[in-house]
Formats: sequence, C-alpha cells, structure tokens
Amino acid sequence: KVSAGTGYIPTDYIDKYLTFDSNLIKNPEATFCVKVIGDSMKDASIFDGDQLLVDTSIEVTSGKIVIARLEDKFLVKKLSLEKDSIQLLSFNENFPVIVINTTDFEIIGVVITIIRNL
Repeated sequence: KVSAGTGYIPTDYIDKYLTFDSNLIKNPEATFCVKVIGDSMKDASIFDGDQLLVDTSIEVTSGKIVIARLEDKFLVKKLSLEKDSIQLLSFNENFPVIVINTTDFEIIGVVITIIRNL
C-alpha cells in the first residue's frame, strides 16, 4: 500500500517485490499483449496507445471486453450474446454496433488488464 501524499517510503516498508507476470498474468501460456489503435472504446477508459493483456483461457461470456477477429480485422469490443445474435459493442457513440452475420468470426480472448504509460 502507498499513500498518495508526500514523503519518502524507506525500503524496509516494502512488503515484497512483485513481477509483472505474477500480478497480472495468471496463465502465461495463454496470455498475450496487444496495442490499441483508435478510440472506439474511449468511454470504457481504453485509449489509443494503451496495451491490453488478453487471456485466451478465460471463458467467453456476454458482457466481457474481448479481442475478436472479424474477417481480416482484429477488434477490441464488448461482447453481447443475445438469443438470436452476437454483437460487438463500442464505448464511443460515434461507432455503430457490429452485428455478426458471418462465419468468418472468432473471439480470440478476454481482456484482463489495461496498461497505460503515464
């Protein structure tokens, strides 16, 4: 834990050193990173230039943010599984809902973490 105030925290207060893998990645063999291009997910706090950790071993369910392949394009969207349709939703009103009506489609994995440089 760390205070957002001012001051110096001596190293003897450090609980333990953590690695990127052990904190963010539960299944390294099934996890990869992608870089976001564009702003269709900005209202979900996913911005151009962000990097996303994607886990291919997580069960894909409606409401998850996923990486999908639609024909020859890779997209980050919120998945909506309805009784009779599959939809990919953006978090930017300037982008339409994508209704999947092709077999050339697959869910690659579920987004588990957003990495952003400050």
